[in-house]
Amino acid sequence: VPDAAIFNEVSCPVLQGHALVDTSLSCSEGLCSATVLYRRGSRVARCTLSGGPSQTLEVAQEWLREGERVSSLDDRGFCVGGPWCGAVGTSSGRVVQLHTKATAPSELVPSATLH
Repeated sequence: VPDAAIFNEVSCPVLQGHALVDTSLSCSEGLCSATVLYRRGSRVARCTLSGGPSQTLEVAQEWLREGERVSSLDDRGFCVGGPWCGAVGTSSGRVVQLHTKATAPSELVPSATLH
């Protein structure tokens, strides 16, 4: 029998009332989470699918070009030395790797331009 995904509704209170921009699902060692880009691409929330606490991160805006916004998300999961790293796509087609900022662990800043 092949592995199958079973989807159920999960509460993530931090996202209630917000329009979602993009989402990514990831599983590691049997624990799954949804990482969600919201607030017009200015915030990322990680919600555990087991109903545990959620984590919210601000996406730094200073690196974006005029009129550009974050429009897509590729969750790479937890990073060594920090709670989150991943890649985002922008409305102008750039792909940028983000990671948590050492001096502000709830803020995501660019670490590399991938495309």
